[in-house]
Amino acid sequence: MAILGDRFDRGEGGAPPELTIGIGASVEQDARVWAERAVEAFEDTKAAVSALGDLASDVLRLVNALEPLKAIDLPEVRSVLGKVSYVAESLPKTLQKAGIHVVDLAGLPYSAGLDVDVLNLADFEPSDTLAIDVVVEPLLVYTPRLAAHSEESQPMTIRAGRVTVKKVEGF
Repeated sequence: MAILGDRFDRGEGGAPPELTIGIGASVEQDARVWAERAVEAFEDTKAAVSALGDLASDVLRLVNALEPLKAIDLPEVRSVLGKVSYVAESLPKTLQKAGIHVVDLAGLPYSAGLDVDVLNLADFEPSDTLAIDVVVEPLLVYTPRLAAHSEESQPMTIRAGRVTVKKVEGF
């Protein structure tokens, strides 16, 4: 293993001075540069994921806003709504390719631990049993690809959901 130098081969620790990656740069300097680049790439990824989450949220809000048009029985309206429906159905699959998941909150029991903003929570008593009634904006979470196979990886919330809740009778 003479390629790395005698000191390294004998197990005396440390990289030999002749082991460099760049011109005259030490391994430590190169490691620092790579670490800085990794942090920059992570920040760029966070910004891109956040922007994609914002776009997805806006698209889903638009889909919901166009919902009342279903009452209009015109071929042109049906055509536009068909295209909107296709986008609404394909959006979660497209986001999933980037590690972003749209969490379906509709009908779930409400608990204070959910990452949602409840628009009408003040209308209820703390002792009321509540369920999510209307999802105004979905909850979007991101799981990094490299961390997706790690037990330690935890999804990160990109955008908290915005919902209304209703009282559940019979509890």
